[in-house]
Amino acid sequence: MISNRRNFLRMGASLPMAGAASLPASLCHIGNAAAQSASSDDYKALVCIYMAGGADYANTLVPFDDTSYAAYQSYRTDIAIKKQELIDKGLVLNPTVPLNQRAFALAPTLAPLLPKFQQQRMAVLLNIGTLIKPLTKSEFNQKKSNRLEVPFSLFAHDDQRRFFLSTGQDGLVNGWGGRISDHFLDQNTEPALSCVSMGGISNFLNGQRAFQFIVPPAGPTVIRPAINGNFNMIDGMGDFLLGTSGHMFEQEYVQILARSMATKDVLVNGVTEAIPNATTYSALRPASNDNSSKAQLGKQLAYVARMIKGRQNMGLKRQVFFCEIGGWDLHSSLSTNHPTLLDAVGSCMAAFDDLAQEWGFADQVTQFTSSEFGRTLSGNGDGSDHGWGSMHFVLGGAVNGGRYYGKPPVIGVNTVDDVGAGILLPTTSVDQMAWTLARWMGVADADQAQLLPHLSNFAPEVRDLGFMRSNVIA
Repeated sequence: MISNRRNFLRMGASLPMAGAASLPASLCHIGNAAAQSASSDDYKALVCIYMAGGADYANTLVPFDDTSYAAYQSYRTDIAIKKQELIDKGLVLNPTVPLNQRAFALAPTLAPLLPKFQQQRMAVLLNIGTLIKPLTKSEFNQKKSNRLEVPFSLFAHDDQRRFFLSTGQDGLVNGWGGRISDHFLDQNTEPALSCVSMGGISNFLNGQRAFQFIVPPAGPTVIRPAINGNFNMIDGMGDFLLGTSGHMFEQEYVQILARSMATKDVLVNGVTEAIPNATTYSALRPASNDNSSKAQLGKQLAYVARMIKGRQNMGLKRQVFFCEIGGWDLHSSLSTNHPTLLDAVGSCMAAFDDLAQEWGFADQVTQFTSSEFGRTLSGNGDGSDHGWGSMHFVLGGAVNGGRYYGKPPVIGVNTVDDVGAGILLPTTSVDQMAWTLARWMGVADADQAQLLPHLSNFAPEVRDLGFMRSNVIA
């Protein structure tokens, strides 16, 4: 028994940082997954880039037409981006479908995304946020305490994060990324790698059957139980791990750990074989001593790219990834810190798309940004406060880009789109964004209600926003 325990622990020389609930999908579906994987010979993946803390919308997508910019500048005296700078750097967006006297410009440090928009690879989603149903300002004022019609605990980080990532009232325990994966779990030879988080635990990747598999940006964490070949110190650990007491929780722990180690082997072998020589790969890989926001996000996306490159080695057909970059709760120091964060997002998204093109999977992978809420138009000095609606980007070869989706909000305070202090009342819901991406992944229309319970509150013709080029149902 001791020898078997040693072999078990030696097998686990490296172990992915997976939550205790991250592997039952592997147990339930690994047996029939290989046989069913032949039902689809394509590959598609979603990459969620989550900006934790509430990303400021007005200094990300700057209102540029004269009327809107004047309102923007008047409420952001200390933090408004100079209009001439936007002109000088050529950051005003020229969409293929004009906005009828409205215009926006990218913030200066988002310049790497400008060519993506011009190449029609990137779409801009206007005034998107958490909604249970469409709301006018008067309806919101009448019903803002009605938890069946207005998201609970607006402007609160944790509650709105859960809602944005789950599209469920009060935040479901599972998320729409995981629920998308539920539909394709059996197509993956290794179902445990259907939902991979590079940014820690997130309800976004848990479905009814799918569970998140958590991997640090540098890859699986190494456990080294033996020092200089001396295994005496781990015999006690082996007794605990593989004991035969019959205790239900102990046995489940052993099974989860064993499955985790087995999945680790699939991941490490598949990713290791996937690294070709690429000039663009270095743009995502920072120096080893670089702890900047750009480096942290770059490491996450670099490993995602390596996993996608090795998808055939691992028998993967559909995947959903979660990456996270923090620091967006800028009640102060917005003019200093916000440009740095935008540089990280813009540079890394652009570099990932460049790499996807070089490695040949650009049309099969779609990146999108997300955050729990936007922020107030009104500045509070050198910052902005918690808001609601925001602007987001979708990028990839399958994106019908070079244009805006959603309704451009009236910029100002006490407008029809403002519920106070320049807080945008969303006119596009997260459900609509999620459904557009889900249909591109291949979720059938018949499964719409199961995937997104609030989507039926929106008119059928606007549920799919149309920003994906091909929404062919598998």
